[in-house]
Order: sequence, then C-alpha cells, then structure tokens
Amino acid sequence: MVTLTNCHPAVTALYYLSVVLVVMFSAHPLVPAAAFLAGGIYLCMREGLREGLKALGLYLVFFLAVALVNPLVSHNGVTPLFFLNGNAVTLEAVLYGMNLGLMLVDVLCWFRLMNREVTSDRFLFLTGRISPKLALLFSAGLRFLPMLSAQAGRIRRAQQGMGASPDDAWTDRLRNTLQAFSALVTWGLEKAVEMGMSMKARGYGLPGRSSYKAYRFRPRDGALLAVVVLLLAAVIAGMASGALRFSFYPSLTVGRMDGMGMLSAAAFSVLAFLPVLLYSAEALQWKYYRSTI
Repeated sequence: MVTLTNCHPAVTALYYLSVVLVVMFSAHPLVPAAAFLAGGIYLCMREGLREGLKALGLYLVFFLAVALVNPLVSHNGVTPLFFLNGNAVTLEAVLYGMNLGLMLVDVLCWFRLMNREVTSDRFLFLTGRISPKLALLFSAGLRFLPMLSAQAGRIRRAQQGMGASPDDAWTDRLRNTLQAFSALVTWGLEKAVEMGMSMKARGYGLPGRSSYKAYRFRPRDGALLAVVVLLLAAVIAGMASGALRFSFYPSLTVGRMDGMGMLSAAAFSVLAFLPVLLYSAEALQWKYYRSTI
C-alpha cells in the first residue's frame, strides 16, 4: 500500500504544502471546514484518540481567541447584532473571525501532521542538495530544542533536590534561575562541540556527499503524485473561475455554486481526506493479512 508515510518525500511535502496553501488563500468556509474535519480525523488516527483530542482541544483555544477578538476590533459589516461601548458587533465580523480562527487551526494541525510525516532525514534529503549547510543547520536546530527542554527539566529537578523551592525569596529564585541558565548554556555548547567532532570524524564536508537513506521514486509514488496534481488543478480552476469566491464584507456574498464550484469543492474534500483514505485502506489490508495467518 502507498501512504503518505512510505511514499517519496517530495510527494509528501507537495501534498501538505498544497493543502495548507489552498486553506490560506481560499476564503470559502467550506475549504477550512473540510480541512479541519479531515486533519482532525487523521491526527487522531496517527497519534491516537487521546493525544489527538488533546491537541484539538488546544487548537480550540486559538480558535475561540480569534473568533472572539475579531468582532471586538473590527466593526465592518451591515448586520449589527448588538452594540458594545457604542461600537457595533456585526454578524459579518463574527463569521469572519470564526473563519479566520478555523484557518489558523487548520494551518497548525496540518503543519503538525507534516512534521510527523516529513521527518528530519526526509527534510535533509529534499533540501540537502540545494543548500546542505542550511538544511543541516535547520535540522540540528530542531533537534536541539527538545534536547534543551529535557536538560532544563533535569537541571530544575536537581536544584529541587538540593533544596530549591518556589517559596524561596525572589533573590534566591533569581540566583537559581541564572545558575540553571548558565548550566544549560554550558551543556548546549558542549553538545555542539561533540556534534562537530562527530561530524568531522564521519567525513562531513568531503566531496561525494550521500544521504542517510536513499529514497527512490517508484511508480506508485508517480500515481499518487498524479492524483494530488489533478485534484489540486481542479481546486485551483474553481478558485480562478470564482466558483469558490466568498466575501464577508460589507455583506455576505457567495460565489456561484455551479458545476465547476461543486467539482472544486468535491476535489478539495477528496484531497483533504486522501491521507485518511490511504491510512484506512492500509489498516484494512493489514487486518485482512493478519486474519489469514
């Protein structure tokens, strides 16, 4: 089975960037709604129901923040709901804030999925030939962030074991914080030196650079790429023709939902749910194979 996890890194990256860009540049509410539904289901499938719902709950906070703030700072629109401090809170501003918040949630959710699928070795494979140093710097920086966070936790627990407490005077807390920061910076510099020595010992910088893992573009990758390109072309055609046009200000204006509009909306829905379909097909295939053992 071909899925976004085991296909060529270029196909995976192109797919996620396509979905994110369509969500960012399309104002029609159907697009972020479909992306949220598909992304939420796939997130729960990939990370488990508990972790997926936990992440979606955090994203809900961002959604509510944007949805509530926008009508308070933007008073455009011709349909006032009520007045607050002499300013009209309009229906158009409320709906625009909800749509904008949903777009933000979609971007966060889909980039989280992309980070899970496009791992560091896949990222280096894609960008290593274009700019090896920049790709290595970016990958090493992403790797150092969780390492620094874990080391900071160990330093904090060591200080607590030595008697440090949140109830101490502010001068003692400040001194403990500075000592922890100094220890963390020293540890980070030592790790950077060790990584540099390890890279030099393994021949970094010599001609004939190779990748950590060789990814070959197979026929099934080409088939998946063709499906993604065709669906994306249908969506772009609908956006260019105005079929997916939607305006919130000054009043709600919906583009013509003719055959082209329905085709574009269906194409994006299939594009957004493509990982769910592939992952479900693979799970069913594995279940069938296990049942025949």
